[in-house]
Amino acid sequence: MPPVTVSNGADGASEESIDLPLFDISQETPELGKAIVKSAAKWGFLWIAGSPASGNGGDSDGYDLDEETVDHIFGISRSFFKDAPVSEKEECGIKNNRGFVGMHVENLDPTKHQRGDFKQAFNLAEPDATTGQWQQPIPTTFKKNDAALRDFHVRCRRIATRILRLIALGLSIEDVDWLVRSHENSPQSSRFLYYPSLPSDSDYDPEADIRAGAHSDYGSITLLFTRPDQPGLEILTPDGKTWASVPVFPENYHSKTFPPIVVNIGDLLSYWTNGLLRSTVHRVVLTAPVNNDDKSDTDRFSIAIFVQPADDTVLTPIPSPLVEERAASFKGKVVGHGGGVADSKALSALTAGQHLSARLRATYGSVYTEESESLGVQLPDHLVKFTIKFLAAMVVGPSSQSNAGGDDNNHGVLEALSDTTPLLGNTKVAEKPVWKEEFKILTRYSSSLVIANILQFSLNLTSIIVVGGRGKIELGAVSVASMTANITGFVVFQGLATSLDTLCAQAWGSGNKMLVGLHVQRMVLLLWCIGVPIAVLWYNSPRLLGRLLPDAQTAALAGLYLRVLICGIPGFAAFEAGKRLLTAQGIFLPITGILFIGASVNVLASWLFVWVFDWGFIGAPIAVAGTQTLLPLSLITYVMLSRGRKCWSKISSAILQNWDSMLRLALPGLLMVEAEYLAFEILVLAAAYLSPAHLAAQTILATLNGTLWQIPFSISIAASTRVAQCIGGGHTNTAKTSALVAFVGTFIVATTNATLFFSLRNYLPHIFTNDFEVIALVAHTLPLVAVMQIFDGLAAYCNGALRGIGRQAIGGWVNLGCYYTVAMPLSLWTAFHLHWDLNGLSTGVTMALIMVMGIEGVALTNLNWQKSVDDAEQRNSVI
Repeated sequence: MPPVTVSNGADGASEESIDLPLFDISQETPELGKAIVKSAAKWGFLWIAGSPASGNGGDSDGYDLDEETVDHIFGISRSFFKDAPVSEKEECGIKNNRGFVGMHVENLDPTKHQRGDFKQAFNLAEPDATTGQWQQPIPTTFKKNDAALRDFHVRCRRIATRILRLIALGLSIEDVDWLVRSHENSPQSSRFLYYPSLPSDSDYDPEADIRAGAHSDYGSITLLFTRPDQPGLEILTPDGKTWASVPVFPENYHSKTFPPIVVNIGDLLSYWTNGLLRSTVHRVVLTAPVNNDDKSDTDRFSIAIFVQPADDTVLTPIPSPLVEERAASFKGKVVGHGGGVADSKALSALTAGQHLSARLRATYGSVYTEESESLGVQLPDHLVKFTIKFLAAMVVGPSSQSNAGGDDNNHGVLEALSDTTPLLGNTKVAEKPVWKEEFKILTRYSSSLVIANILQFSLNLTSIIVVGGRGKIELGAVSVASMTANITGFVVFQGLATSLDTLCAQAWGSGNKMLVGLHVQRMVLLLWCIGVPIAVLWYNSPRLLGRLLPDAQTAALAGLYLRVLICGIPGFAAFEAGKRLLTAQGIFLPITGILFIGASVNVLASWLFVWVFDWGFIGAPIAVAGTQTLLPLSLITYVMLSRGRKCWSKISSAILQNWDSMLRLALPGLLMVEAEYLAFEILVLAAAYLSPAHLAAQTILATLNGTLWQIPFSISIAASTRVAQCIGGGHTNTAKTSALVAFVGTFIVATTNATLFFSLRNYLPHIFTNDFEVIALVAHTLPLVAVMQIFDGLAAYCNGALRGIGRQAIGGWVNLGCYYTVAMPLSLWTAFHLHWDLNGLSTGVTMALIMVMGIEGVALTNLNWQKSVDDAEQRNSVI
């Protein structure tokens, strides 16, 4: 066993040092192979050295590198990381796990470390064996040293071949080249690593910050080249608790300038041998900072060569008696990464490519196309990503648009529009509080709402997708215009219209059908009045945006978009209020159908206007405004031709009377919606002050959050509608039962959402981007966002329940206070002052949601339900 000795470790480093076994691989013997296997089984790490010949060729015995060659390669690495301009690195940014990775982008151990790893890296795949071409963009520094890099890869492959043969000998594989053949057609990858030094006044925390987090490698074996006087590598000893540092040189090593190569076993070879060979967890820690203007002597450089079998290699058990013994002793048990191959007769064996994909997904998310086991087909990766991304974006839009105002619609698109059977067939609701019946009703309501929200949000998203092909300026302009339209217009309409979730549903529950239509007419008139100043604002938007945006062309186009969109204001307002005429009766399917038709028309019109008719940018807002006008016309047509018209009242002077009860509910509803929506938009804008990558990551996080949030939000709208119906009918027991069922459903859904976010944190970012830096930031923040899902869902439930009983005032002021006295200050303080970055932005919102849930929850539990019934009765008695 290698000696483990106590050393004076730097801050954050281990106080134990391990002297790994050193093997001279110049000779290939079974005894040497068995010794290597023994060390690999015990530690998973070892040193190798040899006696290379002088000159350029090296010897033929497997160790084919000399000090001069390795020094030259490290010189190339140093020149790239320290001297190359940022533009050169950015041109070769990480994509498909190849290219440049910036500082703090990766976080190999996100559960313990907050900032991300203190390193930069460049991943370089070996040239294609057939064409001889590099398989990725190559930076200028590397191009200048093309021959040296190619030669280095060839020599490393020879060393890897020798090690694989020695392992085969050690495993007593009869065919000594069995492992070598499995690796012949697979390009090995090199990873150039740079760990900058830290100044003496650095604020790094050895408990929270690290150069490379704890991890294991994925392939068969890894060759690690290091530099003299640059320690930091640590391995987890077999007890699973102690970290031991690995010195740069073995004790009494013959050279002090040319370290031996560190070799470690990867996950795949551990899996392939049923865990006989150990894939050891390791890390790179920070060394003590020094006060030195030229800190180059404490920088750390290393180069890792990853060796992996060909993707189509089937991982059936290695034909080794040692592996077979291991399989017998571990029969029926989980061994190795992925379960081992001990029981390969019962289960289909993985291929090397599948194993690698599984390990990459576990850390970074799926970047490879996978074969569906259930369908037996392989879908194009770009199609899968586009489909999921399109659907997710449609739910929340590019600016995380949320319909927090109760945009409550609707059932399956494929069902007939003539299906108008109300969920409450009578004007009075049954008094018996049967929870199963309430569960069925809430499920029917909620399932319809998600589809409708996706369809309605697709209107603006279609503009972004269609116009985005015209150029970056047009894309930026339509994004700015959409966000401005949402904040200053559409969300305002949605917030005010939430009062109808109370008024119309309670009027329907009380049996006052004509009052349902009257409330809708009053709201349409109110929204049209509010639309006048909004139209004035949008008309002057080119001048206003010109003062706010640095790019004049972007401001002009965004202003033009808003001016055209003015034509859609009356239609949007009328549809937002008018659909409550049907939802109050429990009718959702027709609204979904109307939105499906409208969304389809919008897609077609946008394409025709922008590209076929070549109207350009202006074609997009024309299509949106036209669709927004079409929606209420379609809705009116349906109502007049269906049983939905029984709640429509003739237009009279009554629409100008008794606005006070509507305004008392509408204004707090506006506060509820606008406070939350604007807060999330502020956080997205705040992320821009961190970096462009942080802005992109926060946008993805907002999109993901808003996507899954639609489910608990839909339950909250269903709850508000159902509770209001029961309150209006005077049935407090049924209202309480419905509220309780909605709470349980929301909790289950929110918890499921949280579990999905946490479990898929390394998968989800790849849906939206291939940028490795953005992917790492999203994956690092998703655990906190996952926790937020629980409180966000329950807060949405509380808001919905308060709307159902007519207590929007509580929700409005609570949301306003929590978001702007807690969420915003805390988010900005933790993000910028404490440097928690995106986790900081999410921290403040999470705390605010906890407060919203707590305060509103207390209000609901102490609610006088009978008073709510009395208030509803009073409202319904006043025409």
